[in-house]
Amino acid sequence: MCYKIEAQKKLEVKLNEKLQDVPNIIKDFLITFKSSRTKNVNWSCIKDMFEFFLKNDIIQKDSVSNIDVDDLKKILPIDIIKYLNGLTYTHKMSSIRTQKAIISSFWTYLEASGICENNIVYKIPKKLYRVEKSNVDTNVKIPTQEELIAFEKNVKDIPNEFTEFRNLTIIKLFCGSGIRSEELIGLDMKDVFLQEESPYIMVWGKGNKEVQDRVPLSYEATDYLTEYFEYRKLFIEEKKEQNKSIDETPVFISNKGERISKGAIDDFFKRYSNDMITPHMLRHWCGSHLYEDTKNIKLVQRVLRHKNIAVTAENYVHVSDDEVDSAVKMLRTDRQNVGQSNQLNLEDKILTIFRAKIMPNLLSMLINSEECSEENFDDKIMNVIQQQFTGLM
Repeated sequence: MCYKIEAQKKLEVKLNEKLQDVPNIIKDFLITFKSSRTKNVNWSCIKDMFEFFLKNDIIQKDSVSNIDVDDLKKILPIDIIKYLNGLTYTHKMSSIRTQKAIISSFWTYLEASGICENNIVYKIPKKLYRVEKSNVDTNVKIPTQEELIAFEKNVKDIPNEFTEFRNLTIIKLFCGSGIRSEELIGLDMKDVFLQEESPYIMVWGKGNKEVQDRVPLSYEATDYLTEYFEYRKLFIEEKKEQNKSIDETPVFISNKGERISKGAIDDFFKRYSNDMITPHMLRHWCGSHLYEDTKNIKLVQRVLRHKNIAVTAENYVHVSDDEVDSAVKMLRTDRQNVGQSNQLNLEDKILTIFRAKIMPNLLSMLINSEECSEENFDDKIMNVIQQQFTGLM
């Protein structure tokens, strides 16, 4: 069975346990969603809202399980505004918008079911729950180089050689692909293509997708995976010699011979990074450094597989204080030096092309050519440069 389907079924079982004492009207609303993960997210939001209503005596019941249709009919737009306002101290605006959308979806369902006359969320002006300045740090956290080095150093001290290299490979794969935890856990051996000219993996992405996503790999991640497979092969042989059962399907195997769990990954991150780094922070690290290296937001969106480029811009593009300070310092009213700045940027681009496309061929010619005497040295170099530039045009 596909790991993603298996995980969805387990989540469905857990969700059903949570919903045992929940009012039927909420259960019926959640049934309208296909994905167990979506159901879980929607339930968490609805539950938080109702707990806020109970705590503030907006609904006068003992628990969410006792809420009935009459209670829902009494909810006013101002009650939802109060709830959303409370979130501004702990949530980003993007998260609050998501919460509002879920609540609106719930009230649309109530309206369609004939329980409420209209969707009261439509009556909430955005400005009533939008604050000028949030107390929440909107910058996504990414580990520093020092934190990453310390993390890897601690992992290298793990006495079990297989565990050590497996965990290092997991770190390198997160950094060198930007995949999510669930995607890494669900990775099977048939999903890895390291022998291709551009190595890649196939993952089951976020949401209820029927087709896998192709994810390119960094050279570093490819090298670590290649070596890890040797450790993995020896580990499997050792387990078989001991007549112990082992699941050979997944890429990453636990010490018990099973598919590695999210809990196991979270635990080793927490333990060996001194609770400084999480797996998702390495996805942020990948996206942030890709943008830093390329300044190409569309490229980052492709790698991280965001449907909406606004998500990429908001969460994975970071501007440092130094960059802000430097840019502001260069502002001037006469604008005379702006052209010089643009010229420098153009020169940098030309030098980059020269180093990447022309220099290797030039060096190869100089090393292999027997005709490159002092008399024709300059002519030879200019001839190669001209040929290469012609090829680039």
